[in-house]
Amino acid sequence: MLVGLSAFSTLIVTLSLIQGATIENLISTGITPLMPGIMLAMKAYFDQDDAAIRADALKGFSESLWRKGMESGPVADELLVECRQLQDEILEHRRRSPLLFDWVYQLLRREDEQFMNTGAEALVEEASRARRYSAQI
Repeated sequence: MLVGLSAFSTLIVTLSLIQGATIENLISTGITPLMPGIMLAMKAYFDQDDAAIRADALKGFSESLWRKGMESGPVADELLVECRQLQDEILEHRRRSPLLFDWVYQLLRREDEQFMNTGAEALVEEASRARRYSAQI
């Protein structure tokens, strides 16, 4: 979005200069009308960047909880509290994250679901191995 807007802005400025527009005319008829779109694109970019940073933090937190759960054996009360905290943070992340266009969601859905299912199968296998190992001890 930001790249397309930049290219469009460059095109407007170039065409205006080719036609001999004055700086005042260029600003009033070329740049000023583009400002709302530029501001919207910048806001969307920074919102998506913030969401990605929060998602990475959530991933790290969930992975640390998984490791604790795998090491602790029976679920400890502390781990249950941390799991509740993770759920709360996931909800807050979803609440604060910008929405995606439906076409973007549909475009990425199949690949994301396949990635999620592969990861879930690996985690289930890891947990099964850990249970078998702890039962042998």
